[in-house]
Amino acid sequence: MIAGGSKNIKTDEIGIVIQGPTAYVDPVVQCYSRANHVLWSTWEDEPEANFRVIKDSGMKLNLTPKPAFTGYWNINLQCLSTYTGILELAKDPRLKYFVKIRSDIVVDNIENFIEEVKIALAETPIAFLGYIEDEGGYLLDYIVAGSLSAMLTFWTPEIKSDSGFPAPEIWLQNRAFPLLREGNAIDAFRNYFPYIKLKGYTLYFYKKNRSINEIAASDGRYKVKE
Repeated sequence: MIAGGSKNIKTDEIGIVIQGPTAYVDPVVQCYSRANHVLWSTWEDEPEANFRVIKDSGMKLNLTPKPAFTGYWNINLQCLSTYTGILELAKDPRLKYFVKIRSDIVVDNIENFIEEVKIALAETPIAFLGYIEDEGGYLLDYIVAGSLSAMLTFWTPEIKSDSGFPAPEIWLQNRAFPLLREGNAIDAFRNYFPYIKLKGYTLYFYKKNRSINEIAASDGRYKVKE
């Protein structure tokens, strides 16, 4: 389904975009400031005090005005802040691969996490944590990693009121992989998509106060969305 990965990716070629609000700024900064090439991409109307925390940590900060239309489940906010954040990080010519992470998720071992990203991207130009079987099947967008071109294509904003219909994840994957609209998406997810494995690290979801590892199966399936 998606071929064309890159072998021998170097850690210093990977940039991380923390995407979204700054509500959990302290634990998120504590987590990701240990990594290289990290940028937080959020909105101009977030608290100034949180901006200072991010900047003082050494992380880069990208601020975007909110679009006229938020789309279904705020998909335009997610796409726009991810897209502009990647473009900002990509100004560093060393960076060739990018990881988008929700701003309410932290990882307890960033080094092991990056190694699993590299393993996944050796097989595919864009990789996901896994998929949900509900509603015909859809790829999780909590964390997405890929080459510059693959990530910009996947996250290209379409600032329209009906963007994200009928559900943001399905809308995103149907744009990126049109064949999923014509066949069995779950079969494709089971057989043709490499995933970022939860191996040697734990993802913690602050918004839901739980470990994401608790809802994951070894083959990329997730029990529930959140």
